[in-house]
Amino acid sequence: MTKSSRIAVFCLASLPALGYLPSVHASELIPPKLATEAQVSESAARAQAFKAYPGNVQGVELERAAGGSGLRYTFEMEKGGEHRSVAVDAKTGSILENVQMTDAHGSES
Repeated sequence: MTKSSRIAVFCLASLPALGYLPSVHASELIPPKLATEAQVSESAARAQAFKAYPGNVQGVELERAAGGSGLRYTFEMEKGGEHRSVAVDAKTGSILENVQMTDAHGSES
């Protein structure tokens, strides 16, 4: 391996640690047991969330919550410095919420 190819491999391997690939590990918040109950795949729910708010997915979670079927994907989305939470029903694919996120002090992000 040449010196330049070693540098390239190092740079590519460093990207996730530097935060340049935020959605690579997003599926870690998808519990396998809940995933088997979902009738809508994560990728289909992601497409619905993107239609509701065309931003970058910063994270995703599959959870039980009130409203809709009781099982939802919640996507943290970002565009132009604005952060939104978009929830998609995991059984019907319908949008359950699309709200601007606030920080711990109640300020809009």
